[in-house]
Amino acid sequence: MSDKRNKLQIKIDALQRLIMLRCLSNKLNLVLVTEYPKSGGTWLSQMLGDVLKLPFPRNKRPNFESCVMQGHHLFHPNFINVVCLVRDGRDVVISAYYHYFFENEHNIPWAVKMYRKKLNFKSFEDIHANLPKFIEFLFTQEKFSWSDFVNSWSNKNVIWVKYENLLTQCSDELYQIAQKLPYFKPSTDEIELIVEKYSFQNMKKIHNNKGKSFLRSGKSGDWKNYFSDEAKQLFSHYAGKELIALGYEKNNDWVTQKS
Repeated sequence: MSDKRNKLQIKIDALQRLIMLRCLSNKLNLVLVTEYPKSGGTWLSQMLGDVLKLPFPRNKRPNFESCVMQGHHLFHPNFINVVCLVRDGRDVVISAYYHYFFENEHNIPWAVKMYRKKLNFKSFEDIHANLPKFIEFLFTQEKFSWSDFVNSWSNKNVIWVKYENLLTQCSDELYQIAQKLPYFKPSTDEIELIVEKYSFQNMKKIHNNKGKSFLRSGKSGDWKNYFSDEAKQLFSHYAGKELIALGYEKNNDWVTQKS
């Protein structure tokens, strides 16, 4: 079901979450999964809530209790138990494009209309042609960019997790996260069951039965199917250093390589 909250409700819910994170993190012993949008934070938070036996209040106002909270936050010194999730920024761009311009059961219809009006592409289906302008938009007109997010958390005392590792070694990643947090320590068998429950295939089946799906492909490297030479050059200009710093590329040779 689509998020039916209006702008005021969303702002009020966001304000409570922010107050809890900045003022009550220690008292409530909160866990924060922070990500740049479209990096898999909801998926990780769902699994982590089950692993740690904590509630995960998704898209609703949380109770004042220990829980897993997920959001798109830059560094703040009052945050504790931070799990910082990162994903290849080029795949993030593709996932964001679909989320911004096409309705699904978890995005907000009025937000889709707003972004379509802002960019006003002739054909929103022509992703290849539209991508350079969209990349420019993400890095110059949004509240903060993917590179801002990466730099904000760089060299901070947080638990770093790569989305790509969750795809290939999810159980191991969840086990390692759980060992670093002051909560329930699950067995490997328990984690395996949780990973299966939230596997992309199972979640995709559930969401597909509801119509337009928030879950699209979930795979790594999908950007190669969409990035033109101009899109590569623009992304490298804005976030090439961060791409290399996170280990997604060794150098800038990818810009001139044929996909």
